[in-house]
Amino acid sequence: MSDNIPFELQLEIIKRLPVEPLLRFRSVSKTWKSLIDSSDFTADYAGKGHLGLGFGVCRETNDPKIVNIRHVSREEDPQGITSIPWQVQVFNLSTGAWRSVFNNLPRNSVKLFRHPPAFIDKFLYWVATDKITMDGGVKSCCNLIISFDITSEEFGQVDLPDTLARDRYCGNLRVSKLRKSLVVIEECRKVDDDPTFFVWMMEDGDSKSFTKLFGIHTPDALIVGVLEFRKSGEPILEVGKRDYSWYALCQSRLVDYEPYSKHIGNLGIDGKDFVFDVSSYMETLLLHDHPNFTVYDEGNKSSFYEWRSEKSRSCFTS
Repeated sequence: MSDNIPFELQLEIIKRLPVEPLLRFRSVSKTWKSLIDSSDFTADYAGKGHLGLGFGVCRETNDPKIVNIRHVSREEDPQGITSIPWQVQVFNLSTGAWRSVFNNLPRNSVKLFRHPPAFIDKFLYWVATDKITMDGGVKSCCNLIISFDITSEEFGQVDLPDTLARDRYCGNLRVSKLRKSLVVIEECRKVDDDPTFFVWMMEDGDSKSFTKLFGIHTPDALIVGVLEFRKSGEPILEVGKRDYSWYALCQSRLVDYEPYSKHIGNLGIDGKDFVFDVSSYMETLLLHDHPNFTVYDEGNKSSFYEWRSEKSRSCFTS
């Protein structure tokens, strides 16, 4: 970036970049690399992802719920007017109304990251980071997973293995669902090298039993990200052309990947880098007798979720 642009303005631009290009831009200059590598930037960048949305169905009542989580940072509220930094609301389909939740909120130092949550059994899971003070007064970031029980509406914490907890880039981690289990997808990237992704699974709901299942790397395509998993366990990837211009928008496509044979299968869906979002779904009769309607966020009156009673359609099935 031109030296004519003040560094403070550069910083504001960098903080608004998605994770994948942000990691690429570490190679632009030593100044940018030092900035992006710093623990302060990591914590501040995570704090920008203050809005968390999740959806799940309570098994005890069969009532679909939407969870809206907002963390008000000091930057947004410098006067400290907000007495409770965590603002959590739950929408119940049965009542058609929002209500606030105050049970067992996460620590104020914890910040959810931008990636979408995973819903497994009765829990929503988000990747998060916590700023802790080490021996000697040195501050450091620790990665973790924040859970939300859709039934009791209480928060919990899942500790990660040291390898993942101490990864300085919280944005390298994503959560997903694989065969009814929570998995963490870790992106390992070195400058001028293609990224390798590792899949870690939590066994039997025990946070102390994360096991590395397999790695994902292919010389035939540049992996942009691991988006989801098929029922068979095959990862669904976004891959792009090998264009190493940091500012170029490359064509990318969706593929599935067989981790043991390393075979890639084209799913026939093309687009631009970083525009794909893949979510799992389950067909159900829960809404067959409900009319279509839209849920609104009362804060800004903008709709962000639309209920559909008719059967959903997808470009491909898992």
